[in-house]
Amino acid sequence: MKKGYPTKKHLQSGVFEACRSSVCARVSVLITACAIGMFAAQAQSQAVEGTWNVNNGNWSAPGSWTGAIIPGFNNGPTLGIDDIANLRRNFSANSTITIDAGVPGTNVVLGSLIAGDTTGNQSLTINGGTITFDTSGANAVLTMENGGNNVTINSNIVINDTLDIT
Repeated sequence: MKKGYPTKKHLQSGVFEACRSSVCARVSVLITACAIGMFAAQAQSQAVEGTWNVNNGNWSAPGSWTGAIIPGFNNGPTLGIDDIANLRRNFSANSTITIDAGVPGTNVVLGSLIAGDTTGNQSLTINGGTITFDTSGANAVLTMENGGNNVTINSNIVINDTLDIT
């Protein structure tokens, strides 16, 4: 086998055995840096936005979310960081959403939570578990529809980043 810098012929034939250590080290560092960068970009791009579509239900129920997209699961690729839960809708009755045992650790991790009845006529209560606000960069956000007059959160709240409440 030939040693030294690979030529096109060596690479095509698979007979290249080794290279100079300084060249290999630079290539290895470059490949590692690229892999880390791709992983970070992939994690940020996988944050999800889920939109609640029923009056009452458990957080972990796919049928309660449009397209079965459930935000905030802390065991996925992003660990829920930057996920958005949109619980804003025209509720037809007073409603309760429960963070249930189907949610890993009963801990929902979100970058943003939007909650409330769009008409302001019905109340929304979020019960159980923990809501953790966590983002990869910007502030976390809690948006209460109609000034929050009709929203009650009976869950533990953990704030890992600055939380803007509107």
